[in-house]
Amino acid sequence: MEKLKILVCFLAVFILIWSLFSNTVLEDRETLMMFVLLAVMSKYSKLEKIKKISFLQE
Repeated sequence: MEKLKILVCFLAVFILIWSLFSNTVLEDRETLMMFVLLAVMSKYSKLEKIKKISFLQE
């Protein structure tokens, strides 16, 4: 849960800094979708590692 808070804070700060240089942050859907895809892929890989570890322990 702590890692999730750190990730959310990092993304919030990144988008705030990005919005200083671009007034169309929310219109850049391709870039925002890239961040969402990155987060989902990261979460999925962690779940796969947990499943492998739990399978090996059984």
